Amino acid sequence: MSDEFKWTNAAYHTMTNTAINQLMILHSLKENVYNEEFKREADNQRRVIEGNEPLESGKLSSIETYITAFEQQGWTKRIETNGEEIFNFTPAGEQVIALLTHAPDYLKFLPYFIVEVISRYKQDNPSQRRRNNEPTEIFPYWTFYKIIINCEGYISEDEFRRFLVKMTDRSSIDEVISTIKEYREDLTFLDENSIDEKYGDKINDTKARPLYFMHKVGLGVGKFENIQAGVILKDGKCPLNTPIYRLNENYSDFINYIVENEPSNLSDTITQNDWFAYQGASVKLREDSILEDDDRIWIDIKNLVESGLKSIILSGPPGTSKTWYAKQLALKLTEGDENKIDSIQFHPSYSYEDFVEGFIPNVEEGPNFIPKRKIFAQICDRALLNPYERFVLIIDEFNRGDISKILGELMTYIEDDYRGVPFKLPYSEDELIIPENLIILGSMNPYDKSVTEFDIALMRRFNIYEMNPDENILETILDRNAMEASLKRDLIKFFVNIQEFFDVGLGHAFFKNAKTEDDLKRIWKYQLSPIFSKEFKYDPEKLERVTELYPWRE
Repeated sequence: MSDEFKWTNAAYHTMTNTAINQLMILHSLKENVYNEEFKREADNQRRVIEGNEPLESGKLSSIETYITAFEQQGWTKRIETNGEEIFNFTPAGEQVIALLTHAPDYLKFLPYFIVEVISRYKQDNPSQRRRNNEPTEIFPYWTFYKIIINCEGYISEDEFRRFLVKMTDRSSIDEVISTIKEYREDLTFLDENSIDEKYGDKINDTKARPLYFMHKVGLGVGKFENIQAGVILKDGKCPLNTPIYRLNENYSDFINYIVENEPSNLSDTITQNDWFAYQGASVKLREDSILEDDDRIWIDIKNLVESGLKSIILSGPPGTSKTWYAKQLALKLTEGDENKIDSIQFHPSYSYEDFVEGFIPNVEEGPNFIPKRKIFAQICDRALLNPYERFVLIIDEFNRGDISKILGELMTYIEDDYRGVPFKLPYSEDELIIPENLIILGSMNPYDKSVTEFDIALMRRFNIYEMNPDENILETILDRNAMEASLKRDLIKFFVNIQEFFDVGLGHAFFKNAKTEDDLKRIWKYQLSPIFSKEFKYDPEKLERVTELYPWRE
């Protein structure tokens, strides 16, 4: 650690009413050239909102600092294009605008959103306008979360100034955690001079003050009416009479999840565009399911889950909405929280190493390989940290992979009776538990002759829910598409009649985007006609009868 190094951060709050007003103003000015005229306009609009007169000249108040603060949050960006700097919002910035303008319903997601985006921030990056002399590989906000979660859930201002802001590399995190614990023990019997002598002076520079930093890591969100309290709480003082900042226990599980997903090392040559794409990427948020509470399939699946079944396969021929229903059911089961849903698709080359645990290059200490937990193990870990909330893993095309090869020892522990039982993974020898609150929703076409047969052993572990062509679902789709009544009636008549010609049925999802006669002609030309020609290539008479049933052929 260097005694001179400081974690620089813009000295402005981003969650005050003034800051939110400024953010909304900047959103109305996005995609414009960033120059003095732009800054004057943004500054004056805020002055007017605050009841002051606009200024045509003179010193601008704080617009530059606000924009720097919003950039550090990952919400805005300034990109040079054709010799001019253009101001714009990142996808994450568009999300925060949506969250703030859809209050109060969506505000409860704001703390999680802020934590996830700010954790991506790297101290040295192409957008950093004021750089330190000493280069750093530190992700300061993620590092803070890692340290606070491992230091009894709190950090004092003295610890922040004395230890955290001097860090330049993630490799020193464990050392700093150990030092803070020793320091706290010494505080019980050493005076401040002795502490300084043993641990070095704290940095007293104004920029090392934790106040603005703490607002960025979640202290500020507690100001909103619909949020019970911030992610970080100000909680008394330490023995050296400096404030203590404590992690709100309600967010502990989420912070653990953030800490476990360590930020990736970024290339030293990363461009400004690539940096903003990384830092400002959108976050999975809430998405309401469009299924009604009285939807028959939702009621059936809900009853299965509530009866204790945790592994369900939606099985049916092509076009029966299996994949669509899997996503909608997952949203209903998680109450719309996409952070509790993961999706994967099996295929013939998919393996255990892709699904559960595999080796990856060790980029930090190479040349060698280290085991890494993959999507299934990761969602198990997250669900285990949140035992009272449902998590859902969607596995599309379940029987297209070699199931035994992909699942390995999971074939035993995925059973409902073995949930919660720890077992060792083969490569790392780390423990994995498949928790009770993880629901597996798969989809498969059992009639596809090119894929794995679902044997009795698999059927015992997975509950098969049959999904067949359904005229009621088709009618719901067409009503949603606002199809004209007579056209809808004729299409449903065709759909019912065509089923007798197919052993497995023709799915309703072929018509999911049908609104007009032109749509039905397109569906015939590019989908139905090729399917019918293949299905009945050895029965020309039946092909002719089927073709005549469809009124919108060309």
